[in-house]
Amino acid sequence: MLDDDPAASLPAVLSWSLHHLTERQRTAFALLGIALGPDIDLPAAASLTGLPLAAARKVLRALENHSLLDRHQHGRCSMHDLVRACASARAHDLPEPERRAALDRVVDFHPHTAHAADRHLNPHRQLIRLEPPAPDIHPHPLPDHPAAPAWLDTHHPHLPAAQRTAADHHRHQAV
Repeated sequence: MLDDDPAASLPAVLSWSLHHLTERQRTAFALLGIALGPDIDLPAAASLTGLPLAAARKVLRALENHSLLDRHQHGRCSMHDLVRACASARAHDLPEPERRAALDRVVDFHPHTAHAADRHLNPHRQLIRLEPPAPDIHPHPLPDHPAAPAWLDTHHPHLPAAQRTAADHHRHQAV
């Protein structure tokens, strides 16, 4: 019986899955453990990991194929709570500058995309000046007015998390 085998604990089972991943995939797995909010989409994951969109898509697919990530409607991805706890623990094994850079990128992703949504919803509002996004930040391209409130509704739990993270890191412009 699986419960009687101490070697079959969740960390042991996850280590078997992680063993078959590339270093890039293992790092992305760890960073997804500290992602903001309950799930993530491709542009946010690309920003978090610092990967180009195509590379981030491949990494997410590999994690899904190894049952470390679940893909939901509209391509959003999440981890089971226990898997995410393991990923978060692995993230804390990464160097602090690497974790901090990942959080900074994903925090910056949110106001840039929210700003794009605001431009669709309030095109005549006085423009808020944001610093241009860094090259490894991939704001979500919102093609039209209906996409703006849809993105804002979907990311409602992520925006306050990004704001709290920015405040915790004294990133007042992002707040």
